[in-house]
This record gives sequence, structure tokens and C-alpha cells, in this order.
Amino acid sequence: MVIRRINMNRLRSRIILSIGVLVVLFSMVLLHRTHVLMAAHVEILLKRKLELALEFELAIRQYIYDEVQPRMFAMLPEDEFIPEIMSSSYVARRVLERVQSVRSDVVVKFSAKNPRNPLNLAGPEELEMIAWFNEDTNRDYWYGTVTVEGREYSALFHAMRMTESCLRCHGDPADAPKKLVERYGAEASFHLPLGRAVGMDTLMAPLDISKAMIAKDSVSHFSVVFAGIICLFAGIVLVLRFSVTDRRLAAHALQVSEARYRLIFENAPIGIFHYDEKGVVIACNRYFADIIGVSVQDLIGFDTYGRLKNPEVLKAMTESLAGCPGRFEGEYTSILSGRTTFVNTVFVPFAEADGTIKGGIGVVEEIRERVKAEQDLQRSREHLRNLSRHLLSTREQEQKRIARDIHDDLGQTLSAVKMEVSWLKNRIPKEQVKEQAKAGAALELLDGAIDSVRRIIAELRPALLTDLGLAAAMQWQAEKITERSGISCVVDIDPGRMNIYDDKATVIFRIFSEAVNNAVNHSGASEIQARLVCSKGGDIELTVTDNGAGITEAQAMRSDAYGIMGMRERVASYGGDLEISGTPGRGTVLVARIPSG
Repeated sequence: MVIRRINMNRLRSRIILSIGVLVVLFSMVLLHRTHVLMAAHVEILLKRKLELALEFELAIRQYIYDEVQPRMFAMLPEDEFIPEIMSSSYVARRVLERVQSVRSDVVVKFSAKNPRNPLNLAGPEELEMIAWFNEDTNRDYWYGTVTVEGREYSALFHAMRMTESCLRCHGDPADAPKKLVERYGAEASFHLPLGRAVGMDTLMAPLDISKAMIAKDSVSHFSVVFAGIICLFAGIVLVLRFSVTDRRLAAHALQVSEARYRLIFENAPIGIFHYDEKGVVIACNRYFADIIGVSVQDLIGFDTYGRLKNPEVLKAMTESLAGCPGRFEGEYTSILSGRTTFVNTVFVPFAEADGTIKGGIGVVEEIRERVKAEQDLQRSREHLRNLSRHLLSTREQEQKRIARDIHDDLGQTLSAVKMEVSWLKNRIPKEQVKEQAKAGAALELLDGAIDSVRRIIAELRPALLTDLGLAAAMQWQAEKITERSGISCVVDIDPGRMNIYDDKATVIFRIFSEAVNNAVNHSGASEIQARLVCSKGGDIELTVTDNGAGITEAQAMRSDAYGIMGMRERVASYGGDLEISGTPGRGTVLVARIPSG
């Protein structure tokens, strides 16, 4: 046994040593691979930075060409030229000098054969590169590694070729602005041929800094990966050691979760029940049992498809077993207890991890009190509607009585007084001019009073509405409006179906009168149109439109808009609705609908 144990220890040591050698070899390969990838990555980033810097410089130049130069040439005298603003090379160089002052290790410059600025004079190596660009007109860029004063750089060169837009300042001096020639002379950077590379942009970044970054990042990455490998082996050991403990903890957490779910399930203030894919109840809480009116034990195993008779409930449950939530709201009578109540039930599908529907969950809310409150509210509204109708009818009857009393009493009295005054006037001698004028004035006042009495009687209760019906009364009202205000008022009525009498006819006439008077008094309209339609079923629709200023929503909803409020009350008393809409400058549309019955 001792020898066997020694052999096992030796085998274990050899295995560990072999694993260690493999780890070292893998780490060396990984270090080399990391270094290569980092170098390539840094090279790509460095090139991209140089390209971005070049794009930035070219964007500055293009902006000067496209935006600044045209505007400055238009603003300045013909021969004026300000290089500090109008020269693309000058502006770009000044901007990049500021960049280079911050990043002194980066080289950014513009080189030319015959520059106007001596600082831009190309050296021998740069002249060779310009000549290389001119060997082939398709050569515009060169990227690679160069050595300058013993230091390696990653360099990007871009050829600057003469284009048509450059000829004004770099072609014939006679065509150039005089101020430009006076400042730089007639030789510097003139007579440049089209298409030729006359200079180039130079952008260089030192490689020694990048190599240091690569070495540092490679070691850093390798250290992280190597540490990760060590942690991986250690983690495997720990996982194997603590897997049993984790399973025990998971089982305990599951028990706690189950206990919490059961606590919520049993004490929820709404009914909850579970059913399987066949519709059989497999669990429910006490609240659901109370809604149904039986015990929890009576509901377990209940076959909904086999015993339920409510088709809407079965439809909602079927939808949940098909994968879509279902809902039922309404009156429900339990076949187990006979209890009737109102419920709002949502059926939600319950699926396995692979999506297979294994049943569903029903959430039931008893809404009996809410339904009772809604019914009470509906009855209250109906009582208010009947009361409003009664009050309106009473008011119309009272107006009718007042109109009759005014006609029979005040009207006849005024007529008698007029006859007496007329008799007196006829007996006053004509030479008594003053007395004749007084009597005539009295007769005029009496005529005005009689007209006022007639108008008041007509407004209180138009005789045409009682004698000839709604259509004639509306036509008479429209004619009076036109006669009194000069505004065209046209009424369109279908007489074939217009069998509206009594209180409903009065409501329609009052709404029409109020709408027309509002248009006359407030809209500034020149034309009013009204249309009265009665359907075969007896539904009435009155539409009044005008071409005035157009009512706003705020005006229609004002608390002191008593006329509109009265129209709404009259329509609501018969279960109808009133819509008022306006378009600024185009008029107002009023639509009153009263259902049959």
C-alpha cells in the first residue's frame, strides 16, 4: 500500500509537471501572438490617425476654397488679397502649427518646390517624393516608414496638384490680385502647370513611442491572460469542491422562493387559479373559492371544459391555451354554488422553457360593487335627463301661458288704447298743430309697443310652431333673421319625413334659434345655412353652419356660455349629443343629434 501510494504521488507530480510545461509553452506562444496582433493593431490605429489629420487639413483647405475665398473676393476690391484669411495653405499651416505645438513629437508640414513662405521649401528627400508623384498622375498618397535624423517615423505623404481653382493665385501673375503679387513678387509660386504635383502634405509620427506602447501592452495583456489561466485551474478545483454546497444552497433558495410564492398566492386580494392543458383546475387560492361560493377542495380537479356552460369564459380560456391571453368581463353564475356575481377575469398562458403550453393561470377580480355603482350612476343620469326634460317642458308651457296672457291682456289693451288715441287725434282741429303732433307721436309709440308685444309673444312661443309645425316655424325664423340683420339665412328641410311635434319640435326650434342668433351676434358671418334631416328610424340631425370668424374650443367650453350650455341641456334631455367646431376665418359648424324614441 505504501509503494502504491508513492507511485500515485509520482504520477500526480508528473501530471502536474506536464501541465506546467504546457502552460509555459502556451504562454510563450500567446505572448508572441499578442505582440504581433498588438503591433498590427497599433500600426492600423497610427495610420488612421495620420489619415484623419490629413482629412482635417484638406477639409480646412476645401472650406477656404468653397466658402471663404468667394465671399472675400465679393467683399474686397478686385485686386485685394489677404493671405491670412484667403490662402488655404496659409490658414491650414497656421492651424496645424497650433496642433504641432501641443504634439511636438508629431511632424506636420507642407512642402513645395517654389513656395511663397520660405518655411515651406522642400528638402532633397521631399523633392524626390514630389518627383515620384509626378511620374504617375494617379499617385496621390504614399504611406510607409522613413528615417529622419536617426529616428524612425510612420509617414503619410499627400500630393498637392494644380487644379483650375488654383490658377487665379498660382497661374499667370497678370491674372492674380495685385496685392498678392506686390506682397510675394511675380516669381514665387506662379506659372504652375495644371495636373502637376507642386508640393505635398507631410504627416509623420515617431515609431519608438508606438513600439514602447506595444511592448507595454503586450506584457500587460500577457500578464492578464496568464493570470486568467492560473485562475481557471484554481477555479476548476474550487468548482469541483463547492458544487455540492452550491446545489444545497440552490435547493434552499428554491424552497424559500416557493414559500414566498405560496404566501402571495394564498393571501392575494384577488382570485387566482391554475389549470392544466386540458382545462382542469390544479390549484386555487381561498379568495377565488369565496368568489365562486365553495371551498378550495371542491374546486381542485374541476373540469372546466366538461362542466362549464358559459361560452365566453370557455372562449377566453381556449385563447390562453392557444398561447394568447384571454379575457372575460361580465355576469357569471357558478354551477357549483349557484352564486351570481360580476367578475373581470384574465386568462394567461403558462409555458415551459421550450415554449410548450402546459396550462394557464386565471386572475379573477370581483367587480359586483363597481357594476352596481355604474348601474346606479346610469339610473341617476336617466333621472336627471327626465328631470331636465320635465323642466324644459314646464318652461315651454309657462312661456306659452305668458305669451297667451300677454296677447289676451296687454295686447288687447294696447290695441284699445290705440283706437282711443286715434279717435282723439281725429277730433283735434288741424290748426292745433302741436296737439296733432303729440297725438301722432303717441300713436307711433303705441305701434312700437304693439310690435314689441308681438315680437315677445313670438319669441316666447311662435304661433307657427303650434299651428303649422317645425318646418314652417324654422322658415319664418330664418326670414325674420334675414329681414332684421341683412344676413342671408337659408333653411333646408326634407318635408317628406319631417313628422316632429310637441316637445321634441320645440327643442329643435330652440336650438336652431339659439345657433342662428349666436352666428348673427358673435361670428360676423354674412351667410348662415341650416339643414334638418330626419332618418327613417326617427333620428333627427340639425346642422347649422356659418362663414364667420369660427368659434374656438375655449370659447365653446367657457363657463359663461349660457346659450351653448342651454343647447347641450336640451339635447341631453332626449339622450342626444351636441358638437360645435370652428375653423379660424372659415366659420362654425353646429351639429345636434337627437335619437328616436
